[in-house]
Amino acid sequence: MTEAAPRAHEPGQYKRERLAAWAIERALVSALIAARHLGLYEWSQNLNVATELENRVGVCFPTQQFHDKDARDR
Repeated sequence: MTEAAPRAHEPGQYKRERLAAWAIERALVSALIAARHLGLYEWSQNLNVATELENRVGVCFPTQQFHDKDARDR
């Protein structure tokens, strides 16, 4: 399977991707909380949702930065 060529950024693309990335983040967090509450999933350390999103869906949202650079520098 070949990878699609990167597209030029279209007007409004950043806002659309931001909304989609936000929805995916909320869904992921909600699902993980529900699974933990039901005893179906456990994690031993703090879960970094930004890292998980960047590793899994970052290619789908080329205009988005999942890690807040200013937050990492604090």
